[in-house]
Amino acid sequence: MKKYLTFGHSFLCIIVLTLTGCSAFDKSFGFRGPIVVTIATKDGKQPEAPFLIKSAHVEYGGHGGSGHRMGYLYERIGDANQPILFPREHLDLKYPNAYALIHFEVYHPMYHINYSSAGFAPSKADDPIPFAVEVAPLETVLARIEKEAERASLAMEQLAPDSSEYYRQSSFFEEARYSLGTLVSQHIYSIKTNYLPVLPKEIQKAVREKYNPIFKELYYRYPETDCWNSVTCQEQIKKPRVYEYNGL
Repeated sequence: MKKYLTFGHSFLCIIVLTLTGCSAFDKSFGFRGPIVVTIATKDGKQPEAPFLIKSAHVEYGGHGGSGHRMGYLYERIGDANQPILFPREHLDLKYPNAYALIHFEVYHPMYHINYSSAGFAPSKADDPIPFAVEVAPLETVLARIEKEAERASLAMEQLAPDSSEYYRQSSFFEEARYSLGTLVSQHIYSIKTNYLPVLPKEIQKAVREKYNPIFKELYYRYPETDCWNSVTCQEQIKKPRVYEYNGL
């Protein structure tokens, strides 16, 4: 009886391996990578400071819950238009040959932080997977939001102050102005806490010297508003920032 059970178990394993498209000797089973990431800049420039890419294998919770980082945690530094290699690794999935969602975060002082994700199937070690990320200049993103604020402001001038459409445009204007100040503050904080600590000491020093004056100008360019929680937003957007710029 034991011999027949052993044979049955082996036969079942063969069926499972056949259905999953792999074999017991398939070295790609459950592995992802190597992944070659290339960063392209929308303005076509090749900045002096390097880009930082952080990776993570992410599994989302049920009912649209937030993602849980399940491994593949790497940090790589590289330049635009140059291949940046992420290693090959076995990921602990419920179904090893399913697509694995890998998330990449791209940081640079003068580019808007980019969050990109893609599903990666198992791959062989000699078959690198290319993945491209396009990043937009921070100034381009700010200019787009500024235009939204200006469009709403011009519309308000043509409307009666007590009309519902005036209040709607006023809300758009306040939201855009709030977004400008918040985006700059969050960007500076991210560069200071996520980007700089990963760089070598000499590059950290060069980045601080080059970008501190730029960030200071950006910081004071926009007001510090609290349009979501304060009824005084209209007054806040007319005043300079309250808090001093602390620098990188």
